Amino acid sequence: MSFSLLVTTPASSTSIPVFHPAQPEPTTLSLESTALPRERAPTRLLAQYQGAHLTAQLQIKPATLAPVLLEPVGHPQLIVHLTGAMQLTLTRAGERRRYQSLPGSVYVNTPQQLPYELAWRAQAAGTIQTIQLDLDQELLQQTAAAGLPAAHVELQAGPCIEAPLLRQLGYSLAAMLQDPGGVAPLYGQTVAHMLATQLVYQHSAQPRPLPTSRGKLAPERLRQIQEYVQSALAEPIDLTQLAAIACLSPFHFCRLFKQSTGLSPHQYVVAQRMQRAQDLLQHSRLPIAHVARAVGYHHAGHFARLFQRHCGVRPTEWGKPAPGA
Repeated sequence: MSFSLLVTTPASSTSIPVFHPAQPEPTTLSLESTALPRERAPTRLLAQYQGAHLTAQLQIKPATLAPVLLEPVGHPQLIVHLTGAMQLTLTRAGERRRYQSLPGSVYVNTPQQLPYELAWRAQAAGTIQTIQLDLDQELLQQTAAAGLPAAHVELQAGPCIEAPLLRQLGYSLAAMLQDPGGVAPLYGQTVAHMLATQLVYQHSAQPRPLPTSRGKLAPERLRQIQEYVQSALAEPIDLTQLAAIACLSPFHFCRLFKQSTGLSPHQYVVAQRMQRAQDLLQHSRLPIAHVARAVGYHHAGHFARLFQRHCGVRPTEWGKPAPGA
């Protein structure tokens, strides 16, 4: 399988291709005969999330990269271009192509692709920032097995124009990585499963519609999950554990839970934590940092920002009468 290149535009603009491949240039280059360094592109790591099935790295790329030979990765890998603009030159099997890379562009690397030569140069002043998402191959196979007749899945080869959800997930993780509170474990697990689902159904060699979920969790199962969440608000909450309570795979649990509550597991847990925080702020004199820890946040600043986002006021203002009331 060859290198897969997915292209999107930033969420605020109209969806148009932002990569413009030129016609292949005649060349006699042979990767096997070159002495190019076999190493990954030099980067500066800004922040990292390491989960059970997903590693996310927020990176700054150099303004220029001399030609480097990149070997296939052993797992699905996505790279979302966040800031800056650059011209890429890709050479594979003797064929050279140039692309313009802008914020919102998404790349997919696969274990089956051929080695390729990569070079780039910045097209404007400013930092070139990307987020690299490395997904567990086993999770991809589990996702396929949960919803498809055959567990084997082959990721799509060749260019693809639209990947809005992959882009959105990349930007969301990048924002969390830059927050002192970091990526919440439950959110990271949810994103990993969403990425795997999108790759299996939308970006495989045989794309197919996502399966529809018309059912809901049994009332008793939902009650057990809600009770568990209430008992564990101060601790990290694991998606696998929630799915186990429901006796479902994470793939099916996420879909049925949202059908039952209108929220993703992560959104539901955050809402319950904010409700508990409101009660503590209203009926106790605990310091803000203690309230934050009591609902699972060990960084008071991160908790305060989340609280204001969900409740409309800062924690210190909660329960106080409005001015003039």
